[in-house]
Amino acid sequence: MKISVAEYVAKFIISKGVRHFFGYQGSAALKLIDAMCTEGMTYCQSYHEQAAAFAADGYARISGNIGVAVATSGPGATNLLTGIADAYFDSVPCIFITGQVDCKYLIRDKRIRQSGFQQVDIVSIAQPIVKYAVTVMDPEDIYFELDKAWNIATSGRKGPVLIDIPLDIQFANIENKQIENAAPIATMAAIPDVEDVLNVLANSNRPLILCGGGVRQANACGLASSIIAATGIPAISTLCGLDATSDIISFSGIFGRSDANLLLDNADTILVLGSRLSVHQLGKQVKSFPRGKLIQIDIDPDGLYKNTLQMQTIRADLYDFLSQMVALQLSRSVVSPDRFSCWRAQANIWTQRYADNVLVNGAGANGIDPVLFCRQIYRMMPEDTIYCADVGQNQMWAAQAYIAGGSRRLLNSAGHGSMGFALPAAIGASYAAPSRTVVAFIGDGGFQMNLQELQFIHDKNMPILCIVFNNNTLGMMRAQQKKYFSEHYIGSSTEYYSCVNLKKIADAYGIKYFHVTEHSHVEMLQSFIGKTPCLIEVSLHADAKLLNRYDEPEIFSQNSICNQVHFEKAVRC
Repeated sequence: MKISVAEYVAKFIISKGVRHFFGYQGSAALKLIDAMCTEGMTYCQSYHEQAAAFAADGYARISGNIGVAVATSGPGATNLLTGIADAYFDSVPCIFITGQVDCKYLIRDKRIRQSGFQQVDIVSIAQPIVKYAVTVMDPEDIYFELDKAWNIATSGRKGPVLIDIPLDIQFANIENKQIENAAPIATMAAIPDVEDVLNVLANSNRPLILCGGGVRQANACGLASSIIAATGIPAISTLCGLDATSDIISFSGIFGRSDANLLLDNADTILVLGSRLSVHQLGKQVKSFPRGKLIQIDIDPDGLYKNTLQMQTIRADLYDFLSQMVALQLSRSVVSPDRFSCWRAQANIWTQRYADNVLVNGAGANGIDPVLFCRQIYRMMPEDTIYCADVGQNQMWAAQAYIAGGSRRLLNSAGHGSMGFALPAAIGASYAAPSRTVVAFIGDGGFQMNLQELQFIHDKNMPILCIVFNNNTLGMMRAQQKKYFSEHYIGSSTEYYSCVNLKKIADAYGIKYFHVTEHSHVEMLQSFIGKTPCLIEVSLHADAKLLNRYDEPEIFSQNSICNQVHFEKAVRC
């Protein structure tokens, strides 16, 4: 029996366990979307293709499967690009499928700008931000291309792929072949000897484990927790690694919390698990920070850092590497946890002393400290709540306040830093885990980039709490302009920017609205949890502050550990 290429695409995706897909209708996507729905998939139509891409991203992160988004040719395809880039830089496996004009209209002469209506060479445009991209020019190629794309997206350092399918190819009939699960692409050879790494840690005085987003991507969260417990080594994280394990103290980096940065600054050996060590992580003065020896484990050879002399890089699959490390440590106790009691005591001292440094907005009876507000939210919500942070000050406030524990998640647009991410990502996350509470933390700037998705959560009655921190400015930009540009608030003052009336927006979309102007209001939010879509406005001062590492030079100089003897006396071990 023969079926259309579009039907085969649908059957293939269903065979992989994916039941939802996101997108926006268009002439070149009609056949694909119809086939996928006919085969039993649930179609989630966003109100902008960018939002569909972010929703697929959020779906993939929570489901543990792949995210799928479909768009039409031309502007539909190009509107996906921001979301594609986001998935690429944060290593999220997604398949983006675009419709295309008939093969005969595809341009082969690069001197011709366009042939068919809404025709664009999306493959060439997207290639730098995908692991693989292809236009299917022969119906018989769909078997190979789908299987190849799926395996590339889910193997090694995961990421998005793009399959562009012309209309005539979508309608073409092919054999209904049995779909077989091909073997995953082999990405690694033998695992390096983990005993050497354990010995280095065992001979250190102040070792530290730094968990990156790759820990979860490798499905190694439980293993990371096991090695932390078995060795007694303190653990911090990057922004994307905050929800890797409940053992995380906090996250480090330019906007990281003081206690985590002090640990990173004073550690003599740092085991880096699944982090590419970006500028936001290490800071601008890379040569002077951190001072300890770095041992970096990552599956991506291009992600292994190469700019410090005190660095050992090991390319390995984190799951396999940590499996061997845990087994060896449990069987032979290579690392003695008792050895690091002073170091753990020092970590506790720093947390007790500096965890509240992030509360820099002086909350009072008539004011809100956004970090304290986020802490209140974390403590009030169920332990399996999924949080999606947008980009800007709101993102860092949510991270600085984050309380590790339970099965809560915190999704971030980290590498690409895409404003407008949180609300559509929350939609995707909610579809992946419909029984869990979902909260979107958003700044007023990012909110206005994808606020149309409120219509989606209204239509589907999705009980997502959309929390908008409203300081009526682009806060991150305003802070930089205040510090470095002589208070020239170009683009961030009321002359250039303002926030829409959020209550009227909520009313227009038929969504409940609540206004938080002081901390005592937070408990009133309890009645909204898990019941109905809600827009929560949190009023902040235009110059609401965000602590960063460069605000605290005296803390790092005062707490610098010069030698082990002095250190042990200081913590009275």
